[in-house]
Amino acid sequence: MRQHLADYIERGRGLNLSAHTLRAIRYNVTAFLDWLAGHRISSPDQLRRAHLAAWLTHLQERRTTRGLPLKPKSINKKIENVRGFLNHLAA
Repeated sequence: MRQHLADYIERGRGLNLSAHTLRAIRYNVTAFLDWLAGHRISSPDQLRRAHLAAWLTHLQERRTTRGLPLKPKSINKKIENVRGFLNHLAA
């Protein structure tokens, strides 16, 4: 799945996305892929709707280094970045 992320980042570069945007995408999608790896999901064909629901629950339960929950804006940005990546996989 990491190669798919690299392809997605290259596509973003081709679309002239800013370095900041590409860095955020890489960070958020890598965190998602790490979470998937922890649940033994290693290829796009293994990914199911239930995995996405569990990931969303994980985001809502996650805490910052200060012990505070993630802000809705942060969760939405993560979802937005992962949604774009999943759309890329589906294309």
